[in-house]
Amino acid sequence: MNVLGLDGFFNGYKMVGFDSISEINLFSQDLKCEKIDKEAGILIREKIQENLYKIYLTCVKVLNKAISFSHFRELMHVASIKGVWDYKGLTLNYVPFILLTFSDQLSNYFPNNKGFIKYKIVFQPDITAYDQLWNTPYLEKNILKVNKNNGEILEIIPIPQDPFKDIEPEYFSRIKVK
Repeated sequence: MNVLGLDGFFNGYKMVGFDSISEINLFSQDLKCEKIDKEAGILIREKIQENLYKIYLTCVKVLNKAISFSHFRELMHVASIKGVWDYKGLTLNYVPFILLTFSDQLSNYFPNNKGFIKYKIVFQPDITAYDQLWNTPYLEKNILKVNKNNGEILEIIPIPQDPFKDIEPEYFSRIKVK
């Protein structure tokens, strides 16, 4: 049983029974995209440049923890090297989630006596190509926070239709002005 108390992972159409991601070996998840569109890539680069701060804040919101600007810049660089911006159909909404899957430096404190854990972010197991994110509207889309040491699923995070809505991180709301 994983920390969420789920016996398996429900994706809307089928139940995939697993307690840890190591059973599916997604640590080496290196998804591809079926089609490349260089012209659309120019446009999405412009949109990304215009919305860079929103993308950063969405990453912070998903992690519920600040990340350094240098680490964020590194994730953007990895995406550029992999040619992500030229994926046909890529929309701004998926950029923060794709970026976070490139990070190997994530760690946080998890409640319920889990303590401080290093983790990786991966897409749910039935997403086998990036373009499934934007080409399959019926598919429920999630990312998973997975313990790097034992593959335990620490958290399942739904990918919202509008990830830039309400991008204030949870920890920010805990500040009380007296």
